[in-house]
Amino acid sequence: MQILLADSGSTKTDWAICRADGSVIRFQTMGLNPWFVSTEQFSEILALQLLPRMASEESYCAYFFGAGCGNQAHCDSLSSCFLQAGAEAVKVGTDLQGAALAAFGMAEGIIMILGTGANAGSCYNGTIIKTAPSTGFILGDEGSAAWIGKHLLSDYLRNQLPEALKQTMDSRFDLKNENILDHVYKQARPNFYIAKYASSLEGNEDIEYVQQLLKQGFEAFFKNYIGTLDAKHTIPVVAVGTVAQSHEKLLASVASSHGYRDFKILKSVIDGLIGFYSNQVI
Repeated sequence: MQILLADSGSTKTDWAICRADGSVIRFQTMGLNPWFVSTEQFSEILALQLLPRMASEESYCAYFFGAGCGNQAHCDSLSSCFLQAGAEAVKVGTDLQGAALAAFGMAEGIIMILGTGANAGSCYNGTIIKTAPSTGFILGDEGSAAWIGKHLLSDYLRNQLPEALKQTMDSRFDLKNENILDHVYKQARPNFYIAKYASSLEGNEDIEYVQQLLKQGFEAFFKNYIGTLDAKHTIPVVAVGTVAQSHEKLLASVASSHGYRDFKILKSVIDGLIGFYSNQVI
């Protein structure tokens, strides 16, 4: 039997098909957060980009871990899509659950997500024990790419960015005030649009504005996410996501200042899931 694994965020989805002969096929699709992607779009992705890669002579089970899957109705609708696409069994869980299994397996730890969005939870024995309240990119997600992008765009529109950072953004993006406001307030997937501007910080980390913005976001993340978990400072902490990877040194420093010194970055959730699930059965 083939095992299908997915680690899905709001920006991209990493897939892996683990075949019975031991081979692994990897590919990416757009992010499949069910808050922003309809079941029709999801089914179309399965039909056009997944099924052609599957070994038609082998049955498969699916493990899909994604942003937006903390809602039971979303889990049920995605499970139905997989079953209609021929899966024998399906497990749908949150991106936090997937990251925890990839990072810790059955061990104890704190898992952090700092990518397009943000989240955190404590885990043990393959289960998320406690999660921080998730309020989304408009009301929360401190320290995430969406949070960073929101501040950058706001300061850009108000002409409050350091000149070097403004030049970076102008060189990478077609920034017109009316286009920014149209994408944010009228177009689909505004969190994805806003989050892409966080990449402007890469290569500009020595600018004081950037250091202060990142530190503000990471401090708020530890206060509003990690601080709600009531977790022991002695257990290991693992962070995943593009922001965590891009600004590892500063994030580690903030983690240490909050008493969490056993801190690591997991660069690939899908690799961890492959390792964990290769010999598992739903």
